[in-house]
Amino acid sequence: MSLDANWVGAIGQVASATATFLAVGIALSEGYRARRHTRQMIEQQFELQNEKEGNIRRKNELYEPLYSEIKYAYHWLVFINNGEMYYPNHFYFLTGDLGNRPNKRNEDYLTILTWEEFGRGHSQSEFSPMMRVSMDVLTEDMRQYNLSIEEAKSAVVRVMIPIVERYVKIYMASLSYVVWSEKLLKSGMQATDEKFDKWNRRLYDRLQVDGSTILDIAEPMSKDLGGSGIRTRAFFWLLTGDKGEMIKAINKDYEYIESVQAPIPDLWFENIIRDAWPQINKLDEVEKVRKFGKNIYQEIGNIERKLEAAMNSIRDKYEGGTPLV
Repeated sequence: MSLDANWVGAIGQVASATATFLAVGIALSEGYRARRHTRQMIEQQFELQNEKEGNIRRKNELYEPLYSEIKYAYHWLVFINNGEMYYPNHFYFLTGDLGNRPNKRNEDYLTILTWEEFGRGHSQSEFSPMMRVSMDVLTEDMRQYNLSIEEAKSAVVRVMIPIVERYVKIYMASLSYVVWSEKLLKSGMQATDEKFDKWNRRLYDRLQVDGSTILDIAEPMSKDLGGSGIRTRAFFWLLTGDKGEMIKAINKDYEYIESVQAPIPDLWFENIIRDAWPQINKLDEVEKVRKFGKNIYQEIGNIERKLEAAMNSIRDKYEGGTPLV
């Protein structure tokens, strides 16, 4: 009996020790799980804070500067698409294109330089792969637009030269011009009182250069109409497809440069442009520019909407939501 009691006592002690061990193990396990949960909560808070700070930084440093340029360009292209504005002379998307003229954001030049600057600073990698592809497609279409502009100008000038040459010949053979030239010779080459004295003198003097022909008058005027001369806006209204605005633009440019003291013969450019319009408006080179212009309009619009949605999402999630006023 004594031996059995000893065994029972020993077994009880072992059971008690085992229970204590198990209780301690359970407590340790629960403590470990609690600490792990706490650590996970802290890590999650850090991740959320980093995500918040990262998104706010991207909004302020990346999205907003790019959006500002994209929005400006898109709103201008909306007017073009509606036929209310002429096409731009050039899309500047490479800083090197600007030379010593860094400020080219005006009605003739559209600048989208931020993307290239991000590329130099390796910030492009912070945009999504889809946005990077969209921007690459946009910059390639802008590059093609710039190249096709020069091809279109040359094509328009080729069409314009014989037409302008014909009109110059007709005008210089007209009775009014002949009478004026006789007065000029009688006056000893002094200015006459004829309304178009300065305009006529411009044509007359051009022919006095050795070896000059009427073609020498027609070529620079054709370049002005074709966007390759000093007067370019008429050509860009051609791209928009607005004959009336093209006529207004070339008349305005000539009146401005020649001064109001040198009026242009009635319907001079209007007749020339109306005669040339069926050809120049359908040139393949002109249609090519328009195609790239349409592509750019659509691409910039999509990019603007994506950037605006991203900035609004960050504002709503991290910056207190939509402003009250």
